Amino acid sequence: MRQAHWDKASQASNNIVATIEADIARTIDSYDLSLQGVIDGLKLPETNQVSKETRQVILFDRAATAKHLGAIRVIDAEGRTIIDSRNLDPQQPNRSERDYFKVHAQSANAGLYIGRPFEGDDGQYIIGISRRLSHPDGSFAGVVVGSLQLGYFHDLFRKVKLGQDGAMGLTRTDGIMLMRSPFDIDAIGRDISHSRVFEQAVGSHLRQFEETASTDGVKRLHVIKQVGDHPLLIMVAVSIEEIYAGWRQQTRRIGLLVLALCGATLALALFSAQELRRRAEAERALAILATTDSLTGLANRRRFDEVFEDQWQRSIRRKTSLTVLMIDVDHFKAYNDSHGHLAGDDTLKMIAACVSDCTRKSSDFAARFGGEEFVVVLPDTSLDLGVAMAERIRNLLVGFSSKQPNSPQMPTVSIGVGSQVPQSGTRSSDLIDAADIALYEAKRNGRNRTEPARRPSPKSSELKLVVNQ
Repeated sequence: MRQAHWDKASQASNNIVATIEADIARTIDSYDLSLQGVIDGLKLPETNQVSKETRQVILFDRAATAKHLGAIRVIDAEGRTIIDSRNLDPQQPNRSERDYFKVHAQSANAGLYIGRPFEGDDGQYIIGISRRLSHPDGSFAGVVVGSLQLGYFHDLFRKVKLGQDGAMGLTRTDGIMLMRSPFDIDAIGRDISHSRVFEQAVGSHLRQFEETASTDGVKRLHVIKQVGDHPLLIMVAVSIEEIYAGWRQQTRRIGLLVLALCGATLALALFSAQELRRRAEAERALAILATTDSLTGLANRRRFDEVFEDQWQRSIRRKTSLTVLMIDVDHFKAYNDSHGHLAGDDTLKMIAACVSDCTRKSSDFAARFGGEEFVVVLPDTSLDLGVAMAERIRNLLVGFSSKQPNSPQMPTVSIGVGSQVPQSGTRSSDLIDAADIALYEAKRNGRNRTEPARRPSPKSSELKLVVNQ
């Protein structure tokens, strides 16, 4: 029951974070499209030849007029407002001292910049969302900036009930606070980058952990998620005391009931619990044996088929790349014939250890594919990163072999790397085949090397036969 309360609170916090993150990301992405539309419109020669009214229609869409969204302004390289989505004849103060102006003036690669909160002309706190304008030669031409009222985040946050000691916050990835619930005007713009909570939050797309706040001493469950691809973090914190409040009440009631039971019933219950634990442990042990390769300790082929299909479907849903490494030991039969099967088994164990050392991410998955073949599945990983991972495995094995001067020279490995963004209707076996063909290409090119998969060619189906011969 304690775990059930924890799981329920964790799931609820994750759902809240996911919902709010999606809303904020959608709003910022929509506003960013408006900014990019202005940039594209300014590149049209006709834009400066039409009337101001027509120019407004060309440059600005209706998305920029939504609630909580301020005017979009075009600011020149001197910091002067030359076009305003809500004013045909803008006369605005010079904005060259704003952080968004300085960032874009100093860097051509800042992309979409979300600025520090500041008080707008109407007295409301806002943040600037901006993109750089560049001349054809790449030099700084100014900034396109829109404003988003912090009231938008406040309205989102106040709809969520997190309990008496619950909290919610939105910060930039550099630690600047944009919004907090319960609302605290003094917290807006505060730098919390040195707090223990923020230090644990940085560096991961989604994190969940327990931490005691230094401000009030309350221990909370924190769920923190990055907002899309933007430099923002959304955090939900729920008091551990409140999570377990219902559980403690239930346990007190059950405790009184248990005290009323007779000794024989209690002894029988303890005996039954012990047997259930033994059975559960036996089932877990059997489950591990059924999905683990006994020689290498890696997952076996059966487990690989299950995990790979799950990752394939996940990549289809999330439209992310899935990378597979096919690893084969070079001249393994000759090595076995020369040094015996025990040495061959030791070699397979060593290769499995090298693969495990290089696949430390929780999402990475390694298995023995069969015989002297191994396979590694890398979700959310590009082809280049997959090749880099393969080279780390190969070089680690070569380096380990060089440190064993008194042992038989360990064989090298050839690695084929395939990567694909799965689409609905495609076959998962195509990715395995691509990595397998790349593996045989590595063998054909001299072995002890890594080869990325190429586009299928008319002769690709003949490659395995050529290499085997």
